[in-house]
Amino acid sequence: MGCNNLAFMTKMGSNVGGCISFCNRTGEDNSCYGINCCQSTIPPYLWNFSTSLTTINPSTDTRGCKYAFIADQSWFMNLPNIYNVREREQVPAVLNWKLEDFCFSFGSSTNDTRHNSSVCGINTECTNQSLCACKKGYEGNPYLPHGCRDINECAINKHYCQQICHNLPGNYTCSCKHGYEAFGSYSCMDAANVKKASIILAIATCGGLGVLLLLAGTWWLCKVIEGRKIRKLKAKNFERNGGLLLHQQVSSSEGNVDTTKLFTSKELEMATDHYNKDRILGQGGQGTVYKGMLTDGRIVAVKKSKIEDESKQEQFINEVVLLSMINHRNIVKLHGCFLETDVPLLVYEFIPNGTLYEYIHDHNEDFPLTWDIRVRVAIEIAGALFFLHSAASVPIYHRDIKSANILLDEKYRAKMADFGTSKSIAIDQTHLTLQQEYKVHLVT
Repeated sequence: MGCNNLAFMTKMGSNVGGCISFCNRTGEDNSCYGINCCQSTIPPYLWNFSTSLTTINPSTDTRGCKYAFIADQSWFMNLPNIYNVREREQVPAVLNWKLEDFCFSFGSSTNDTRHNSSVCGINTECTNQSLCACKKGYEGNPYLPHGCRDINECAINKHYCQQICHNLPGNYTCSCKHGYEAFGSYSCMDAANVKKASIILAIATCGGLGVLLLLAGTWWLCKVIEGRKIRKLKAKNFERNGGLLLHQQVSSSEGNVDTTKLFTSKELEMATDHYNKDRILGQGGQGTVYKGMLTDGRIVAVKKSKIEDESKQEQFINEVVLLSMINHRNIVKLHGCFLETDVPLLVYEFIPNGTLYEYIHDHNEDFPLTWDIRVRVAIEIAGALFFLHSAASVPIYHRDIKSANILLDEKYRAKMADFGTSKSIAIDQTHLTLQQEYKVHLVT
């Protein structure tokens, strides 16, 4: 207390706390926050200390004596006039202590054999700070054997009962007067109204369940209708893209057609990154070709074909059937197809080095097309044609041999492609009348 003071708490020559107070000649306002009075909290784990008071400015009027004392904080802050402490010879103080990580509490049984060695009293519990505390519904000193006493919530009106309250050890319960029934934990209702409320509650519950079932049924029905529409659309696209014709061709080939995988739309979307423009290898009159990778790691070329009329549809199916019948190292291998979308898709093995046309007409300085390579490519194409005409189970005539339809793989081996206009001839057929659009292209 006092002003123009600098107070310190000192332990072994070091300051561990303190405060400062200034003078205010206008009067005292019953506060102790640095004007005519200051306070400081004793730091935790401080076993002993000494107090020192120093004048800030010796030339300033200190307005009386100055002194320091220890007091209970809650008692001090609730004083009507803190400056009346000057007239007291003693003040209350509280010593708070605890045993670190040494808290034992027991229930309400006084017959517990461990009770005499318990740190906490009966009806207590340990807090997170290893302190004793009275359980909910009890109050008092938790460190005394019987320090925690039951709180009579009914007597002090600290309950939620609507009508009758019954006190219990550490708790209370509610009941209703004659002619009333309990409605919830605390409320009471006239017996007749309870029946009405029960009926209303049952109707509301049934109505709510009915609405939920109706919504669930509607959602399920929409899913069924949507699934049926999708299946019909897929079947329509399959038929429009020549799926039925493909089945007929496969059936009439007498087992010479290997099983061609029917891919799903998700598989091909994942393989081509949803047909990303950066994956496009080439575009032409028959469609767009994308580079893709299947889930098993195979690199493939996905051809999104254009079918604008029935003639191109027959060319598309013809290419699928013929490539399914062929297994030769110099002929592009067909992995499968997908026919259930607006645009049919074919999945080929990926040939990385482009077409022979590009190497003939667009000279590549990095890889010049030498005479030896040209001869080897011609021999490979001739071997593939010999296989198609004579060694295949059913003779096949490509009918569109040109450098643009010959691809080069990673070892620059020739791969024959584009069988859209090809024809298969029965073994016993001695001649073939070619269509007017048939043209012969020489590989040079």
